[in-house]
Order: sequence, then structure tokens, then C-alpha cells
Amino acid sequence: MRHKTLVVGSGRLGANIAKHFSLKGISVDIIDISEDAFIKVGDEFSGNTIRADATDMMLLNQLDIKNVERMVIVTGDDNINIYVAHLAQYIYDIPKIYIRLYDTDKGKLVDQDRIKVIYPFILSLDEFLDLEGDQV
Repeated sequence: MRHKTLVVGSGRLGANIAKHFSLKGISVDIIDISEDAFIKVGDEFSGNTIRADATDMMLLNQLDIKNVERMVIVTGDDNINIYVAHLAQYIYDIPKIYIRLYDTDKGKLVDQDRIKVIYPFILSLDEFLDLEGDQV
């Protein structure tokens, strides 16, 4: 049975997502290419930090990926996020895949029935437009 969460990217967002799952008692691993990025997860993080390239399939195979239920992909590079999401979907058949994309046009490159795409631009735009509604 799948039970793990894998977070790719330990920037501010990825670190906070990983910490959230860890504090809820969910088994979580976080991958980042930079060792310094793991400072953001804090001392209360009980999961595994893995300094590696998440596009490396040999690495992913070593991570017991068959037990990953949820993958959250939030590196700062849309192309890497899309590539890793495709690996998660087509190679590893991970049931829940979430990615952040900055470029709204790149969403066409993923199957949004299987991969949930989050766009910071759209979230911000919606919030600002809601503010305008408060003013009327």
C-alpha cells in the first residue's frame, strides 16, 4: 500500500509542504539539489532530506518510489517540474501528482486529469481581483 509523500524542491514552498506533512505524522522525503535548501525545513521535520537531482531515475528507483502515494513538485524550473511529473505519471504511476508552474502556457504539456497544476500567477490574480470586488 502506498503511504509516502515525496516533495521535489526544498525552497520556501517545498520545505513548508514537507514540514506540514511531517508534523501530521505522514512519511515524507524531500529532494533538492542544494544541501543548503534543507535549512528551511527546520528541526521539527522528521522526514528524510535527500541531496540529489530528482530527474535521475536511478535515484528515484532507490527511494522506494513504489510506496509513494503523493508527489509534490515545486522546483523553481517549470521544465524540470514537468519532466519529473511525467516520470511520476508514466513511469512510476504515482496516484497523486501536484506541480507548480509559473508559465500558464506550459500547463498544456501535462495531463491535467492526473496532474494537478498550481499556478502562482492565477492564484495571485484571483486574490487581487477579489480585492477589487471588496472595493465596489
